[in-house]
Amino acid sequence: MVAVQVMAGHFNCIGFPLETHEGFEKFMELAANSGTPIETVSGFYIHWAPGEGVEAWVQANPQRQLIGCNPHFSGQGRLRVGVGRKVLDPHAPLDGAIYGWAEPKPLSEAGQSPGMYPLQVNLPDFSVTAAALPMPSVVTMQIAAFAHQLLTFASDDEFAQPSNPLSKLATEAFIPSGLFRPDGQPVNPPRSEAMLTGHVLAASLLKNPVTQIEFYHLHIQSLSGTFDVVVAPKLVTGTAPVVGGVVAGTFWLSGRIVES
Repeated sequence: MVAVQVMAGHFNCIGFPLETHEGFEKFMELAANSGTPIETVSGFYIHWAPGEGVEAWVQANPQRQLIGCNPHFSGQGRLRVGVGRKVLDPHAPLDGAIYGWAEPKPLSEAGQSPGMYPLQVNLPDFSVTAAALPMPSVVTMQIAAFAHQLLTFASDDEFAQPSNPLSKLATEAFIPSGLFRPDGQPVNPPRSEAMLTGHVLAASLLKNPVTQIEFYHLHIQSLSGTFDVVVAPKLVTGTAPVVGGVVAGTFWLSGRIVES
């Protein structure tokens, strides 16, 4: 095994408590031995989907050495995205993201604002689905939002209380915090991150089928589309999320193209 890229904190959101480098390497070996290999020109993905929407995308180089792994969660969220460019990592050929605009406008109407808001989304299967995607393209994505923290509110009225520091935001908002700092200056390099608020359409406390550790999955309506939020219970501030309530937080975005 060669040096690997670690995203252990995000795996916690789907019930894999990977706290050490050694633990992450053992997890990758388990996923690689249990998953399905997908060959690409740059190496291999090994896709492991043990159940309950939980996914791991192990990466291996052409010599079949494990070099990285990304988490994903498969859900019902859907967002229409106008893809403007691909974001490549020269040091990690199997990693990649897309930069685009939500709710894209027709090219004839794009002007200075090609859509509702810009976003960058990591793709765990980038070399399979996005590498050959023509630019520009319009696609439908399923986006899993892995929470760094999550605030929960039982209703719009509770969200609007002055004690909530985010009360001036709309209850369905998307802020591309991985692209722009609060002062408007660009983040360099950009990150697949965002601040989101949204209404809860469905809420489940799931159990990781491998570790038996619980995590929340929320299907939320946010600005221009729906997202699949996953979060470890210890990262939730407030009561348990409820259908019809509002959630807010900062997230890492992992997406897959479901229609192009």
